Amino acid sequence: MKTMWEKWCKHLQDLMDIEISCWYFKNPHDVELYVFCDASQAAYGTVICLRYASASDIRTSFVISKERVAPLKTLTFPWLKLLGAGIAAQLLCVVQPHFPSEKTYRKTSLMYEELNTVEAVINSTSLTYVYNDVNEPDPLTPSHFTVGS
Repeated sequence: MKTMWEKWCKHLQDLMDIEISCWYFKNPHDVELYVFCDASQAAYGTVICLRYASASDIRTSFVISKERVAPLKTLTFPWLKLLGAGIAAQLLCVVQPHFPSEKTYRKTSLMYEELNTVEAVINSTSLTYVYNDVNEPDPLTPSHFTVGS
C-alpha cells in the first residue's frame, strides 16, 4: 500500500507539466474586449470581459480582473479612479495581443474615461428648441442623456 501511495504521489508531480489553454471562441474575427474600471473609498479595480458574436448567438466570458485596496493615506476620489484606470490600461496591454483582430477600428482602444470625456463634450452643447406649439413636451436637455446618477 505504501509503494502505491508513493507511486501516486510521484505521478502528481507530472501534472505540473500539463498546460490547458483557455478557449473562448471559434472565430477570432468577431471578438470584442470590454474593460471596466471603478473605484470607491475602500478599493479600486478593473475587469476585462470578452464578447463573441456569431451568426447564431452572442456569448460573453470573464477574462481577467485585478483589484487593490485603497491606500491608508486618504486620496481624493478622482485620484482613486485614475489608479483604477491605470490598472485597466496595464491589463489591456497584456490581454489585447492575445485577441488579434483584422479590423482596424477594433484595434483602437477607447477606455471608459475617454468615452466619458467625449460624452461630457457632447452634453456641454445646448440643444435647440424645435417645437412651436405650447402643448408639445419640453425639449430635451443634455441632462436627459447623462449616464449614471
